[in-house]
Amino acid sequence: MNNNENLFGEYAGFLSRASAFITDLVIEAVILLVVNWFVATMMLQFTGMEIDACASLQPFTFGAFTCHIVRLSMLIFTLFFAPLYYFFFWILSGQTPGKYLFGLRIVRLNGHRMNLLNSLIRYAGYFLGVLTLGLGFLNVLISDRRQGWHDKLAGTCVVYAWEARQNETFLQQMRKRFQKKTAADSTPELPANVS
Repeated sequence: MNNNENLFGEYAGFLSRASAFITDLVIEAVILLVVNWFVATMMLQFTGMEIDACASLQPFTFGAFTCHIVRLSMLIFTLFFAPLYYFFFWILSGQTPGKYLFGLRIVRLNGHRMNLLNSLIRYAGYFLGVLTLGLGFLNVLISDRRQGWHDKLAGTCVVYAWEARQNETFLQQMRKRFQKKTAADSTPELPANVS
C-alpha cells in the first residue's frame, strides 16, 4: 500500500469488524438495561407492584393482569430489540453506531442500498456463524472481500467509510526493525581465527 493511500472503500478487516460488533452489543445491553429498569421503576411507582412478583399476585385481578401485560411486553421488546436495532441502522445508513464509531459501512455488492430482505438474510447469517462455532465469522480472515458467511448470504461486504490512514508511525517503526533484523541476518560472519 502506498504511504499516501487511505483506507476509504477498502474491505474492513476482522479486528475492526469485531470491535464494532462488540461495541454494538454493549450499546444494546445498556439500552435494554435502562429501558427494563425504567419500566420496572414506573410500574413500582404507579402501581406499587414489582414486575418480578407477578406470579405471586392473585389471578384474575386487574393488578395481576396489568403486571403480566407489562412483563410480557418487556419480554417481547427484549427479544425483538436486537434485530430491530440492526435492521433500522442497516437500512437507514448501512452503519450501526458501533460500525460508525469504527468507520465501517455495510454495502451491497450490487451497489443498491440495504433493504429489509437483505437485512433479514444478513441477520439470519449471524445465527449460522454462531451455530458453526464462529466459522462463519472467521471466514472474514480468508475471504478476498473479507466476507463472513452472513455477508455472502446477503450479498454484502463491509468497507471503511472514513478516509482513515494506516498508522504510519507504527508502520515506519516496524519497517526499521525489520530492516535492522534483515541487515543483521545478511551480514556474513568472519571465522574466529581470521585476524
